[in-house]
Amino acid sequence: WNEFSNELKKAAKRKSFSVLEIKIDSQKTLQIRKNIWNEIKQTAESLINGN
Repeated sequence: WNEFSNELKKAAKRKSFSVLEIKIDSQKTLQIRKNIWNEIKQTAESLINGN
């Protein structure tokens, strides 16, 4: 977390565009990502259907 915080602070001070890469264990976050996409899908469907 400290390394990320330092890099974020450095990026905020730059005048050019910055990309921060956050390495994760994709297997561990698979269910989290599925849940998020399901929530997005449900919200979008509700908005489209006027619910």
